[in-house]
Amino acid sequence: MKTTASSEIFITVLYNRLAMGQADVLEILRNSRSEWSTSKDICKKVDVSMSSVLLALKKLRQQGFVERRRKPDDRYGFQYRFKSGS
Repeated sequence: MKTTASSEIFITVLYNRLAMGQADVLEILRNSRSEWSTSKDICKKVDVSMSSVLLALKKLRQQGFVERRRKPDDRYGFQYRFKSGS
């Protein structure tokens, strides 16, 4: 995706409004737009507790930035990715 100056300004403003940890989680998902990630994967990349990552993912989902689906091979697990169009 081509990044314009206006989209960079929007992203900067958005990150300033996110709670601590949410910006890190969103950045990881944004950099791997087409890939689905588990909370465990994100936790390893951000190097924070699982509960912090899960809370950030929940809030980002509520704000419409992240989408979630069930893991195909695990009926209890979820995968997350940056929501297209966000």
